[in-house]
Amino acid sequence: MKVLLDEMMPASLIARLATKGISAVHVSHLGRSGHEDHQVWALAFEQDRIVVTKNAGDFMELAATWTFIPVSSSSENGRAAHHRRDLAMP
Repeated sequence: MKVLLDEMMPASLIARLATKGISAVHVSHLGRSGHEDHQVWALAFEQDRIVVTKNAGDFMELAATWTFIPVSSSSENGRAAHHRRDLAMP
């Protein structure tokens, strides 16, 4: 399992999760502190990670408005493309 720790989560969880066989990274270690939730969500998708956060409600809204489009092109590595229906992504 791979997770992305949102900025309000302690980075110390990385070591604790590793003992359970979980690959964790913190947004601050990726230079993504202060990024908006939709940017964190997109990063987690790109890295095939689950977001671990304290503001699950905000991410539930993202999940409700995000559209996943299955693609088979090599540029997408066979994964689904994604976009927000109400928010242009850079």
